[in-house]
Amino acid sequence: MLRTSAVCLLMLHSSAFASSWELVNPPLTSPFYVGAGVGYGQMDADHVDQEWQANWYVYGGYRFDTVWALELASGKYADVDGVKDSTPSVAIDHNYNVSASLLGFAYYSEFAAFYRLGIQYDDYDKSKVQQQEDDACTPWGNGLTLCADGESQISYLLGLGAEFPMSDALVTRLEWISQLGGSDFNQHQAVASLMLKF
Repeated sequence: MLRTSAVCLLMLHSSAFASSWELVNPPLTSPFYVGAGVGYGQMDADHVDQEWQANWYVYGGYRFDTVWALELASGKYADVDGVKDSTPSVAIDHNYNVSASLLGFAYYSEFAAFYRLGIQYDDYDKSKVQQQEDDACTPWGNGLTLCADGESQISYLLGLGAEFPMSDALVTRLEWISQLGGSDFNQHQAVASLMLKF
């Protein structure tokens, strides 16, 4: 009798655990959503001293069925300084970006998992202190020159994340995004946001 009760409890526990991970197909009340959040991560760039930086971003999307969504976003990275006591030294300032991504979703009973494939355009100011003379640069003292100009790059976005509903309209989103293939820098960061579904 005791063994039978234990087996029954184990089966109930197993079925409850399985049901919590069961794929579900939620109703799509509206395809539109908006959100805003912050991120913090590592910048991968040559001759830059600050590897870690923060950013903020806003986004809006259209979920054209329960599995696929198209998302547009815009944000700003924190400024980063060049290396100290060494040349060349590169600073990247006033970085604004826009991106477009395709998101694919898998829904579970308590959350939704998703991946991101996208492309991002960055517009920023780049300053480089170097020893080489250059007619396009200005003297910086001690035999150094300063080259400063507006720059831009296009890179790819890869991401993995999850959405946790707080209500029918409000969702918490957590995601890891890697920005790859940039001419001046790459980014790898954890981002958190609040999303509003219509």
